[in-house]
Formats: sequence, structure tokens, C-alpha cells
Amino acid sequence: SNFKKSVNDFVENYRFEDFKEDWEPAVYLKALDRDNVEATIIYASWARYNCTQDDPKLQRSILNSYNEWMLETFSSYAPKRLFPAPMISILDVDLAVKDMTDYVKRGCKTVHFPTTILDSGYYEKKYEPLWATAADLDIPISVHANSSQGRPMKLHGVKKRAFDPVKYVLNANQNGLGQGAGWEFISNLMFSGVFDRYPSLKVVASEFKMCDAAHTYEMVDYNMGRLATYDSDRNVYKRSPSEYIRENV
Repeated sequence: SNFKKSVNDFVENYRFEDFKEDWEPAVYLKALDRDNVEATIIYASWARYNCTQDDPKLQRSILNSYNEWMLETFSSYAPKRLFPAPMISILDVDLAVKDMTDYVKRGCKTVHFPTTILDSGYYEKKYEPLWATAADLDIPISVHANSSQGRPMKLHGVKKRAFDPVKYVLNANQNGLGQGAGWEFISNLMFSGVFDRYPSLKVVASEFKMCDAAHTYEMVDYNMGRLATYDSDRNVYKRSPSEYIRENV
């Protein structure tokens, strides 16, 4: 088809220097004008793969270097139209709080957290200062696809499929790349009572293909009610799950 041919031509002929929108703010703005976009939040592309790092000092240094480049190159060029979402290393919570505060003072409207945490989760009490800080700063916390702490990331189509294509079963989570990671982040905060302790806290899940949001909203109260039929006393959350989706997400 013509579409398949255009995709193949792009892949075969792609050169980084031909797409200056990625690194020249003037060209980026022209692209926004072409698409009738007045302003935008800019999320990290390749930089977010550094969430796989487990050395706190190294990871924070890498992410902060990227953040400074974005602020100095893009945000300063068009401060009323280009709003980078600085990536925050959560491996040292005290420094994460400091970085969040500093970036908001410099005009940032949100910050970008890793979506999930390998062998852990945001339900842990040690992350409490992050929610308190976000609420105090009155900013939403953003998460983005392909940026989970400590979880190895794999590029699409870099090797032959290990499974028999005939036996493939559709999976909305797409091996961690789809809705599942976004819902895991939201669930961590919802079911550990974070949204109850900080009712003004907002979160943004970006590029997770969460087309199932309407269905989830409609079914979550029923599903959680069934799951907790015999032990509802163990629930930490105080409101219906659908209320959190409506008011905090």
C-alpha cells in the first residue's frame, strides 16, 4: 500500500539532521504553527530510557543535564509556548523534592516521574514527600510511556519475534509499553490512600494508549467491590475508585 511504502521510505532514508524539530526550537515552533498548536508540554524522548539506571548520582546527573538543555534551549526561546517536563530521579527522595521545587520556581508546570518501579511501587511510604511537595507546589505529576525505574527497556522490532505469530494473543499492555504501566502508577496512588491524603493532587498519564479509560471508569467500582467482597476492611482508600479517576487523573 502507499502507506506502507511511505513508512518504509522514511525508515530507509531517515537522517537525524533532516528533522530539526527535535533540537531547534525555531523549527519546532513552525511545526506547532503548522498543526495549529498554541503551546505544548514537552516530554523527554530518548532521555527517558535513563530511568533504567540504578545509580542515584549518575541518574540524577544525566536527567538534570537533559533538563538544563531543555530549559536553556527550548523554554527560554519561547517561554509562553514551550513548557518542558523535567525528568526527576526518585532514587534519592530528598534530592527529588529539591529538584521539583527548583524546576517549578523556574517556570515548569509539571515534572516527569518514572511510571513504575521495578520490584517496588509508589505505595511505599518513603515516597510520601513527593506527593506532599507536588500538592504544595500545585503542579500535576506526569508519567510517560517507556520510562519505568530500573526496568530494562527494549526498542521495537530490534530482533525476530520469539513467539509463534500464529499463537499470539492480543495484549493491551503490550509487554509493559501500553496501558498497564499507566494504570499501575495510578493504582499505586489510588489504593495506598495518596489521593485521600492529598485530594488536590493531579496526575497525567501521557502516551499510554489508554483508550480503555472510559471502560475502566465504568467498571472499576464494580470490579473492586467484587474483589473485596470478603475483606473490604483491608481497603485503604476512602472513596469509590471511579471518583479518583474523575477528580485526580
